[in-house]
Amino acid sequence: MANTAKGKVCVTGASGFIASWLVKRLLESGYHVLGTVRDPGNGKKVGHLWGLEGAKHRRIITLAQDGYEGQM
Repeated sequence: MANTAKGKVCVTGASGFIASWLVKRLLESGYHVLGTVRDPGNGKKVGHLWGLEGAKHRRIITLAQDGYEGQM
């Protein structure tokens, strides 16, 4: 499968209301999205991101915890 991604974008707070819409639009536009969230294991808060078209197959959303000193 050829890599057709336009580029890579990092969205902090990706599970938030506005950021979720941004992630959706970026995926639809062909970008590879790295999203940071507080608790990647909380399906209630991040499950909708994995349901976005392209999140699992064409593009990848990698979730990483934020909010911890020294993590990044």
